[in-house]
Amino acid sequence: MKNIGCGSIIFGLIVLGMLINVAKDPVGGPILLVTVIGIIGTIAYLVLKPGKKNANNFLPGGQSANRAQTEAERKAELLHNLSKKLPNSGMSPIPLKAGEELIYKIYQVSLIESRSNGSSYQGGSQGVSIRIAKGLSYRVGASKGQLVKNPETMQVIDQGTATFTNKRMIFAGTKASREWSFDKMTDVGQTADGKTIMLSVSNRQKPSGITTNDSRDIQPGILIAIALEYNQNGLQAAKDRCLIEAGIDVKPKVQQSSPAQDSAQLPDLSGEKANLTSSQHPKRDGAQATQPARIAQGEDIVDVVGESFYAESFATLRERYNVEYGETEDFDLELVAEPFNKYSKNGHAVAVQLDGLVLGHIAEDENTEFFDLLKETNGRAKCSGEIYFAPNAEVMKNSVRLYCDYPPELADGFTPDDENA
Repeated sequence: MKNIGCGSIIFGLIVLGMLINVAKDPVGGPILLVTVIGIIGTIAYLVLKPGKKNANNFLPGGQSANRAQTEAERKAELLHNLSKKLPNSGMSPIPLKAGEELIYKIYQVSLIESRSNGSSYQGGSQGVSIRIAKGLSYRVGASKGQLVKNPETMQVIDQGTATFTNKRMIFAGTKASREWSFDKMTDVGQTADGKTIMLSVSNRQKPSGITTNDSRDIQPGILIAIALEYNQNGLQAAKDRCLIEAGIDVKPKVQQSSPAQDSAQLPDLSGEKANLTSSQHPKRDGAQATQPARIAQGEDIVDVVGESFYAESFATLRERYNVEYGETEDFDLELVAEPFNKYSKNGHAVAVQLDGLVLGHIAEDENTEFFDLLKETNGRAKCSGEIYFAPNAEVMKNSVRLYCDYPPELADGFTPDDENA
């Protein structure tokens, strides 16, 4: 409430006295008095009423809801504009290679790598001092320690900028520079907020990545997803990914490794070039085969690689099967041969799927044996395995493992001749 000064009180008393004199008129006085008092009361209420504060305008930590909404709208606008600009025809901050297109550049990023922060002595002992004579003693059991390198931890190496293209990501700092080429990438992960990404490439022993605290720009996790989408599925897929990240609905498209595509494009591996007519087993005498081909379960465990590229598949399956974060569940997985996979170096790519969703691929140094076996089963076979759903608060480490011997064998009861009849 606003303070009332002495001048206002005196003025009010004077007005009140005038009103009392006017009110002495037996005819018009009472009417005039009531009218003037009503006007003064209305003015006083409007002037002296306390202002209302909307508690909903503030979020924990003092951040206003309007500000949070503004930041979300700003990011959505940046992504929407980015979808229109791709491919980015502006001046590139780096020399581009043949067929390379600029996507986006972010500032105020930190390069992070796994490094030791020094060394320390361990194992030293002072021993025991034995007095031999006055002023003379002898120490036994003493030993010198050894210098041991401290365990490695993730550390900030440099500050700089990060540029994303459809072929690589480049960090440029004041002391160091790094390049992650997508054709050499073996794994990618990000934190739940998308501000930190970690990349593994075949030409570097340890994973490294970037992180940012700038909440005003597009997160690195979103940008790497757009860049990889551009690299793997083309320009239109990258534009759609921009719109999806901006919260704009786009017309759904058939997933690259969906069952519908598999049935239309998966080749018959007995000839390795002819198209299959169906992803299911052939019908015999008007009746469909009852069971698909199956890889025999064994005591060995075959690891799957590239799971981080399919984080959305893991999220969909976790909700579908009501699995908690951090849990491991057994599933009946499907192995699908992909002889036309353009990212396979040996041409023997084998995808691991569940419900038509790709979860990863068998490693290049092990996939040939599986690929050759799938030639006998129209390019598909079931295999027992497990899926680990990583906590979303950590860098994504979803993983898949297969329960089968290596090299793999078909389960008893299945014969290739019968299957392909």
